[in-house]
Amino acid sequence: MIFTGEVAMRGIRVLVLGAGEIGSIAARILSTDPKISEIILADINEQRAREVSKWIKSEKAIPQYLDIRDHTSLVTAMKKADVFIHSAFYTLNVHVTKASIDAGVCGLDLGGLYHYTLKQLELHELAEKAGITYVVGMGSAPGLTNLMAKYAADKMDKVNEIHMRIATYLPIKEEEFKLRFFYSPRTYIDQFTLDAVIYRDGKYELVPPGSGREVVFFPEPFNFEAETYYSLHSELATLPRTIKGARVVDMKLAYSPELVRSMKLFKEVGLASEEPIEVRGMRVTPIDVLVTLLYKFVEKRGDTMELVIVDGEKSGEKVTYKVWVVGFYHEKWEVSGDSYHTAAPAALTAKMLAEGRINVKGIVPPEVAIKEPTQFFKELIELAQRTDGKIQFYESITTTRRIF
Repeated sequence: MIFTGEVAMRGIRVLVLGAGEIGSIAARILSTDPKISEIILADINEQRAREVSKWIKSEKAIPQYLDIRDHTSLVTAMKKADVFIHSAFYTLNVHVTKASIDAGVCGLDLGGLYHYTLKQLELHELAEKAGITYVVGMGSAPGLTNLMAKYAADKMDKVNEIHMRIATYLPIKEEEFKLRFFYSPRTYIDQFTLDAVIYRDGKYELVPPGSGREVVFFPEPFNFEAETYYSLHSELATLPRTIKGARVVDMKLAYSPELVRSMKLFKEVGLASEEPIEVRGMRVTPIDVLVTLLYKFVEKRGDTMELVIVDGEKSGEKVTYKVWVVGFYHEKWEVSGDSYHTAAPAALTAKMLAEGRINVKGIVPPEVAIKEPTQFFKELIELAQRTDGKIQFYESITTTRRIF
């Protein structure tokens, strides 16, 4: 979509697919932008879309019923917009990508948990021929993690390793051992039941979920150590291909011991199964019941950090770049730092797409779509300030050289 005179005159129309946590926040962020004229909140649960529209407190937000699984209806909805944000569950990513191509409308999603991202990338040539840009994984992780890796890699002559680590800080000591989730429990379940993918010695490897325990120090403003474990993530689908020379790329998340034990138990007793079972004469799917029950443990507070460590060489010396971002709890909106700084990059990228500021065509990851990470970071910080939120980036550089 090019920011033509017509669009500039009437304003940008954004379609948000899914009125859940991230879609709601992205829509509210966009509602504060004078260049955005209309935000269609499309969800199969129309009542939820209505409630979110009220929470946004803007006439720009328009709730709409839409079954994303209906290809014809989805294409029709896309054609009425200038750009879209797909914030529904990631298993719909390929379906949404195909609709985007057929509609000829640019958009983005929040990541495909590696496997779905690979399937989307197979549609690159079709998207390129259609003249659209579809950005895969444009939230915080994936998204900002990809851009921070690119930011560091661009400063080096040679990249050897890329390590990504994520942790959340919740300053409530009396609840330290309470079971909690900082994003969709369904995604947590998949991350604990599906093998993680790592890139080591130039080859992809599958490792058990929750393996690779490593105690990581998360720098300021956290300044604490946390146990991290391998986790399936979308960054692995693109970074080994887009950042040349990297021999190791991996992702680990910090999980509380309570969460690790609980998730292992859920898996062992079959509660994570998608196979229906009969209970008192009724057919139920265990994972649907489990996810429904776990949503009451989703935490709205907390600050989240994504830490990217890139080892390489510069001017013949060994260099380690650490780049990290923190999304802080949004007190006014009462949403977690994780959710806020996942939605904010999506909102910013959607606007950039509508304005024609992302020129590459096809199915592309963040590190290909965004040519200047530094400018993106700057605009993201300004966006956060404008919406009473807080996102902060940091970096540190360590050089190793011989004295003699």
